[in-house]
Amino acid sequence: AAGARALGGAAAALPSASLRSAAHYAELHAALVRALAARHWDPDGVQYADVGRTTNDGRLVEHVVIKCERARDAAAGRSAEQLEADVPLEKLQHALRAARSPCPRSHPVYLYSLGDGRGGLLTRRRWKGRGGAKVTFVRHTGYVSLFPLMLRLIPADSAALGATIGALTDEARLWTPHGLRSLSRADPLHGVENAPGDAPYWRGAIWINLNYLALAGLHHYATTPGPYAAQARAAYDALRVNVVRTVLREFERTGFLFEQYDETSGKGQ
Repeated sequence: AAGARALGGAAAALPSASLRSAAHYAELHAALVRALAARHWDPDGVQYADVGRTTNDGRLVEHVVIKCERARDAAAGRSAEQLEADVPLEKLQHALRAARSPCPRSHPVYLYSLGDGRGGLLTRRRWKGRGGAKVTFVRHTGYVSLFPLMLRLIPADSAALGATIGALTDEARLWTPHGLRSLSRADPLHGVENAPGDAPYWRGAIWINLNYLALAGLHHYATTPGPYAAQARAAYDALRVNVVRTVLREFERTGFLFEQYDETSGKGQ
């Protein structure tokens, strides 16, 4: 609303063609902000969220990585194409006990299970939902929940602004002494590797680029009249101290500036 008023005031000094363009932009901006609230505000989760075909009720299941291949064509003299797949440990055990292949139909020949290099099996953790997937809000509290604040799209008088700042400053979710973590500590995917050996970069680490945007958004709301200005100011002041202190301490320790920092120790990585 404040942005639309500012556009309207600036447009008064423009030629008629520019005036029409500014008015159109203001109308488009207002329409998109309404769409954001209508489509991405999750009233039950009390946060902004992605929307997709998923199920939020479920658990992480260990899958074993296996090597499979197509049926060999000895007459053609060609080696068979191979594929890495992963299956739940229980399914693999049942298949092998029954002398059945646990591989997909496209590559039905089971060769072996991959090792992790430490004497065990290489595994991946997969989300197993309970019930059928449906189009719904994807309930993961993280940077994605803060984008409307970062981009200053939430009306300054909206209760959604207060709830978003509340999530941001909650130590059980995103707040740390070093900056804002990328995914809530309460999320089942928090700290889980994306794939074996692939660090969970966006599942807990503190990213400076997104913390900068959060600071910019908080500063905007701290200086915009509204019922949440004081809340935004307190969050801005505390987050600014945490981020600057973390970056400066690590620069003095290592001589480097880092794109991300450990959520527990604050060390650059």
